[in-house]
Amino acid sequence: MTMNSREPRADTVLSQAVESGRLANVVAVAASEDEVIYSGAYGLIDSTRSIESDSIFRIASMTKAITSVAAMQLVEEGILKLDEPVCNHLPQIQDLEVLDGISEQNNQLILSKQQRPITLRQLLPHTAGFGYGFTDPLLSKAAHKELIPQPTADQPPFATTPLRYQPGSRWLYGANTDWIGVLIEQVRGQDLDQVFQDRIFAPLGMTDTHFH
Repeated sequence: MTMNSREPRADTVLSQAVESGRLANVVAVAASEDEVIYSGAYGLIDSTRSIESDSIFRIASMTKAITSVAAMQLVEEGILKLDEPVCNHLPQIQDLEVLDGISEQNNQLILSKQQRPITLRQLLPHTAGFGYGFTDPLLSKAAHKELIPQPTADQPPFATTPLRYQPGSRWLYGANTDWIGVLIEQVRGQDLDQVFQDRIFAPLGMTDTHFH
């Protein structure tokens, strides 16, 4: 199939997705090793402006890859070790317990102590035991019942959420990389946006990428 025969079909699919209301906007790009072979943009980026192929988006959980690079730079520099307990730098993380259930008798969380310390090697691939409410029904239920303590003003929003599994015991997509961000800030003595800017974005020429 030639590029010319692909374009109308792609344009139709994308434009219909926006016109039907299934998507507010969409940008799609396809490239070979040598060239961009398709680029299309449909919908509005706000109430008045059409979206463009170079419009700026929030990259959401793709921030995790950038945070992991910043962590591995610390490992490369010998400042952090993959298998040392993270609590050496973040004492508060060792106080988090593992959520095993919710008591039907008194509507309280059933918690157990960490059996082993959390390490960076566990945090990076999401095997440290942390979850999100949308990835684990029990965490979602605990949050819905308002059984998870509210963090204080100087804590990140995930600081009081319990672990869902014992560190290193299994994989679960969750707040693992969020904790890596806190670890980086603690060790570097800088906000994460400054670490990213100085050590990743500026050296790579990523002039349109920022962390908020």
